[in-house]
Amino acid sequence: MSIRLHLLLSVGLVLLLVIATAGGMLHVTIVQSRAATQIDVAGRQQARAQRIARSALELSRSKRADDGARLEAALAQFERVAAALESGGKAAMTDGGERDVLAVDDAQATDLARKQVQRLAPLRGACEALIRSEGTDVTALDRVLAGTSELEPEAGALFSRLLSVGASTLGRLEVIEGVVITLGVLAGIVALEIGRRITNAVAKLTERSDAISQGQVDLPIDVPGPAEIGSLGKSIDRMRISLKKSMEMLQKRQSAA
Repeated sequence: MSIRLHLLLSVGLVLLLVIATAGGMLHVTIVQSRAATQIDVAGRQQARAQRIARSALELSRSKRADDGARLEAALAQFERVAAALESGGKAAMTDGGERDVLAVDDAQATDLARKQVQRLAPLRGACEALIRSEGTDVTALDRVLAGTSELEPEAGALFSRLLSVGASTLGRLEVIEGVVITLGVLAGIVALEIGRRITNAVAKLTERSDAISQGQVDLPIDVPGPAEIGSLGKSIDRMRISLKKSMEMLQKRQSAA
């Protein structure tokens, strides 16, 4: 193998190490960030369901329009988060901001998110009836409280499932990270070995050339290594043989004289 190929292989392995490490760490970061966002958003759904119930009770006591607006806002926030967990999208947060949420990709978690969305239609109807009655519709209030009491355990179950999926995913990511690091170490070892072979071959060739320059022409030059160094070694060995013959001829002439 030529020096150029050796160097290309060495550089390629180093680049592979860098790309694999960067790609692996980027993948780990993205997956962890995605899971953390889903868990954080889902973990607040129980509190959002409780906020709907509290807002409905406050409206029934106060009969004030601003309490009706708060009930509508609490319901809208729960709906948006549930839709984001099921299909992906932006989820409104309690501080007024929004976060991009990717749809959950676990079958069980998806089913739990879908159930939340399905329960929202009757809950919205009950909330709207309570708001229209300015908090006087007792039947609508009971439906709101019953609906939120059903949503709370389902929201908790979704949160628990996402935690379980996140822990499992983290375990797989640690395995991937370990594989990437192992491959990187192996690539580094191979690159170092290639560099060592080239360096040793050049050093050995230099040593033999110095010996020839000092008149030591009996030792053959056989330097293993890249093709170019091997070819150079053969050329120097031919020069050694020619020099040796010339020295022998000169010695014979001197002896004959």
